[in-house]
Amino acid sequence: MLFLATVIALVWSNLPIYESYRGFWHLHAGLHIGTLEFDQSLHGWINDGLMVVFFFVIGLEIKQEMLVGELSSPGQALLPILAAIGGMVVPVGLYWLLPSGESAPGGWGIPMATDIAFSLGILHLLGKRVPMALKIFLTAFAIVDDLGAVAVIAIFYSEGIEWMWLGISGGALAILVGMSFLHLYNKYVLLVLGIVVWLGFLQGGLHPTLAGVLVAMTVPVYRKINLTGYLDYLKESIEDLVKPDPKEPAGTFLSPRQLSLLTDIETQTDSVQSPVQYLENKLHGYVAWIVLPLFALANAGVHLNPGADTPWALVLGIAISMVVGKFLGITGFSWVAWKSGWIKLPEGMEFRHLVGAGFLGGLGFTMALFIGGLAFDNPILHEASKMGILLGSLVAGILGYVVLRTAPIPPPGLRMKPAS
Repeated sequence: MLFLATVIALVWSNLPIYESYRGFWHLHAGLHIGTLEFDQSLHGWINDGLMVVFFFVIGLEIKQEMLVGELSSPGQALLPILAAIGGMVVPVGLYWLLPSGESAPGGWGIPMATDIAFSLGILHLLGKRVPMALKIFLTAFAIVDDLGAVAVIAIFYSEGIEWMWLGISGGALAILVGMSFLHLYNKYVLLVLGIVVWLGFLQGGLHPTLAGVLVAMTVPVYRKINLTGYLDYLKESIEDLVKPDPKEPAGTFLSPRQLSLLTDIETQTDSVQSPVQYLENKLHGYVAWIVLPLFALANAGVHLNPGADTPWALVLGIAISMVVGKFLGITGFSWVAWKSGWIKLPEGMEFRHLVGAGFLGGLGFTMALFIGGLAFDNPILHEASKMGILLGSLVAGILGYVVLRTAPIPPPGLRMKPAS
């Protein structure tokens, strides 16, 4: 869906009616509440509104990885953390060394990000040719990478701080933290206070998508009931559910008693899941099928009609920093750590797999486009940054695929399942 939305955006923005692309996404829609006015273009509502859900899911994934995943212990976390640091520092440094750093200094954050959706999509295309450990590694370092990108957005791409509004957001966050500490959780309270945090950030000068990550960090991880207790309850409830009762009519419809039992079972099923895991599973489909494709549709359109005023230094600077910078940063830092004995490669992985991951790390579509929109108000620079992102992502994806396609096939127990 993400790829299809990108193709549609590119085709639409290069038809004879290409002006309609920009005109459509700049249609305004607003909301007035007393003296408060919330007026945004469709493009703005997607980037500042819907993308909050995407960042919320990223926050949930970060929290889960830090608690029970690949980032939960120093031994497991060191390799993806070092790879992510290299994958952020080297591309930024290369961007500044190239003419792009002088011609468009605000775009230095663009080549930092890795698009986990496209990167994992390529791994699935490779099927049994790549080990499962590579998918886990790529996911873990992309999550650390996202955390770095969020910090960069918060520090360098926010402006015009309004402390009163940020105080309101801080108060709502404090309530959520207190509720989490006291093991109190209600998804409707979370939604309302999350909206308050988002509005505070929107009006306060910090980018509102950061609210998604911060609110996600306050979601509790505990489970109200354990699995053993849930199974015991489920057995009793199912027996009661199917127990014949002559007072209840048999037929297509369930009796009130049975409906009540099913409602209780549903409540207990929710309670046996950690809120972090429950929300991530519930929202992942909406993000994958709605939020990200809409984002790509609204942001990937670039009119490919380069002229004399096209800032090629920016286009090539972004593309080179994404491909070469990410490759050198990810593989270089990983190689030094490996040769120094700080880390061991996960079972089934060879250094060639890290090389392929280094190239795939340069595929920075979603977050790169997002940062590009924050970095450049100038339409010419913004369009050039899109060209650089598309070029860099295309080259990085092809190189990563070719390297991994020619890598040795791991033993059956260590392979990824073939893509369905």
